[in-house]
Order: sequence, then structure tokens, then C-alpha cells
Amino acid sequence: MHYALLAGSDGGAFDQERAAKAAAKAQQVQESVTDAKWQDLVAPCAAAYPEAQPKPAVTLPADAFEAQMGCYTLASFLAKTMGGDPAVEEKLVEYGALNRKLDPKIGATLAARGVKTESDKAKQLRNEALARTAKLGPPGTVLTACKARFG
Repeated sequence: MHYALLAGSDGGAFDQERAAKAAAKAQQVQESVTDAKWQDLVAPCAAAYPEAQPKPAVTLPADAFEAQMGCYTLASFLAKTMGGDPAVEEKLVEYGALNRKLDPKIGATLAARGVKTESDKAKQLRNEALARTAKLGPPGTVLTACKARFG
């Protein structure tokens, strides 16, 4: 999941189509990788995608709006892409609760900036925030930091 997020984040703004292509490609090669000497791929993958490596913690942006928007968009992305997976359902419920807390704050900040929540500008801000947030570290670790700060 994180590799697809990172692929979709190339270029400074998240691109759903690019992420979907990366996820589809990963599914295509999954068996050939897991059935082969996948251990030989660990170091090259870590070098190519250092953001995807496990971390005990991450630091969210100091700017509250940037951090809130990043947390919100990441949680929304996971809910859309992993919804219905019983293995993560409990976490998705937690992320949904976090988003309900963040929604009025983000809406108020957007309104104060003269941006309507469903406008192209708001969508652009969300895509940029998701791209930056995906690069902070593994989604679960990032959302743990989000819950600690805003939840």
C-alpha cells in the first residue's frame, strides 16, 4: 500500500491514477517476487524507497493546517482503498473518528482562506498534502502520530 502511495505522490501532488497503476503492477509481480529470492530485493527496495522503511515514530509538519490536511487525506485514502478488509477494520474506525474531529477544523481554515471545501483548489490542497504526508513514513506510523497530536 505504501509503495502505491509513494508512486502516486511523485511530482508533488498525489495522483490516484499513478497510484492505481503501481498497485496493479505490484499485484502482477507479487507471486514471482514472493516465490523467488525476495530477500535479495530488501536492500535495493530500502535504498529506492527509504520512506517506506519501518520507523518507531514520525514528525508531523509544525504547521497545524498542513499536518491536519495530511492526516485527514491519508486516513481518507486508507478508508477508500482498504475499506471492507476485516484485518484493518478496527484501525479504519479509529481513523474515521480522527477525521470527524479534523473535518470542522480543516473546513474552517479553508473558509478563512476563501477556499470552498469541494472546489478544485481544495482538491489540489488535499492532493499536495497527501503527497507530502505519504513521504513521512509508513501510513500506520504516520496516523499514530496524527492521533497523538489531534485525536
